[in-house]
Amino acid sequence: MYAQPQTGIAPEDCHFYHVMDLPGHGRVGGEWDLRGKVDEYLGQFDFRGRSVLEVGPASGFLTAEMEHRGAAVLALEMPPEAGWDYVPYPAETLAPIMQDRVGTMQRLRNSFWFTHATLRLRARLAYASAYDIPAELGQFDVAVLACVLLHCHSPLRIVEQCARRANTLIITDMYNPALDGLRACHLLPTAENQNWHTWWHFSPDLFVEFLRVMGFRHFRQSIHTQQSAAGPLSLFTIVASRHEVVAAEAMPVAAGAAPAPAATETPGLAELRASVAQLQAQMVELGALVRQALPPLPVAHGTTAGKFETGLLP
Repeated sequence: MYAQPQTGIAPEDCHFYHVMDLPGHGRVGGEWDLRGKVDEYLGQFDFRGRSVLEVGPASGFLTAEMEHRGAAVLALEMPPEAGWDYVPYPAETLAPIMQDRVGTMQRLRNSFWFTHATLRLRARLAYASAYDIPAELGQFDVAVLACVLLHCHSPLRIVEQCARRANTLIITDMYNPALDGLRACHLLPTAENQNWHTWWHFSPDLFVEFLRVMGFRHFRQSIHTQQSAAGPLSLFTIVASRHEVVAAEAMPVAAGAAPAPAATETPGLAELRASVAQLQAQMVELGALVRQALPPLPVAHGTTAGKFETGLLP
């Protein structure tokens, strides 16, 4: 179950998902540059002395950052034979993608071990499905799901698995303001866009309410901007706990890294979001009354909504 560290890997054998500054190798990567904004990305959580289950470590950037902040990290990665949680497009569409993905995933695994060796990390890696996390891995203080769930067929199953193994969850994912106030997720793939790798956009409220169902009572949410290869993108982070959520004090960062900027809160934002949610709830109630007063309408077959909502819309 636990992977043996791999050695003798060269940088050219790697695919670095995150931009990193590695001693002796300079800058490498990647699709995301989180340098200097890691604390914001991880919800200002205090990792000192915490055991962490990190689902989907990619190149090990966050693994290293959490370890540098005092955490004992176990990274959970899908088994090599799994490849990816593919959107089920027809075989003729997926076949060339899957063939190419085998090499990409191997280079990604190489990058984790290259980072592990270069930074002399103590973190362990286990290969197992996040849909069925082995009980043998034990319990953790914190489970981290950082831009993982949008790539997964059944994201709430993974949240459930993590919630059964940790008293605190940190969930970071893409922020879509159109979903504010809804307990919802939006399906991204269409027949036309062939988006085989990304399934969903989520509302933060979806995860908050689901974790409330599982007994979590303390939540802290933030919205922040991070730098991707496509430009600045907005993300949300939820820190959810069965016990009180404690924010990090000013934390030391890795040598050579820029300090994280202080998180800011837009004045009146919480009140505005509450007003929007109240108006949306009122619209839902009004829609229900209208549907009761009108005869049923015929349904046009072959259409899709592209969105499911839990506990809000009928």
